[in-house]
Amino acid sequence: MNRRRQLKSGASYHVICKINRDEIIFDDDVITVLLLDIIIRCRKKHSFRVRNFCIMGNHIHFILTPGKDSSLPRIMQWINSVFAKAYNRKMGISGRLWKERYFSRIIETVKQFVTTFEYIVKNPIEAKLVQYAKNFKHSGLYHYLNKLKGIIDTDSIMIQKLYEHCKTFHR
Repeated sequence: MNRRRQLKSGASYHVICKINRDEIIFDDDVITVLLLDIIIRCRKKHSFRVRNFCIMGNHIHFILTPGKDSSLPRIMQWINSVFAKAYNRKMGISGRLWKERYFSRIIETVKQFVTTFEYIVKNPIEAKLVQYAKNFKHSGLYHYLNKLKGIIDTDSIMIQKLYEHCKTFHR
């Protein structure tokens, strides 16, 4: 039985979604762009902010803050279900795509926020996918540095300072 998800109005969450059987599907740019397009579509239906993200080969990390009239479960259910259907249709397959329910943890303090933010930025470095975090194109840092619109929200001075701080991260 699934544990009851902790939710808190106005909270930011570290969210992780894992692909079933640890299958590597996000090594294909077409599939990654499909996911990013679905997130953009979801933002038209649900109010939320993406503070940071990283799309790894078999999982995704987000720092996500639901808006006033939205909830984390509704947002994630929409993203995960719409993406799974689109992926299965594109690949000509059926069945379960996601390994399990997404993981989420409320980020309670500024220190936790910074630690989580840096963890997400460092993920592709730790996996030895890039030498410099700024070169991993399926990340919030790359989107921030290249001024790509639609996914991340950088309306906060703290978020901008975090991205500036992280742009030099390397192995």
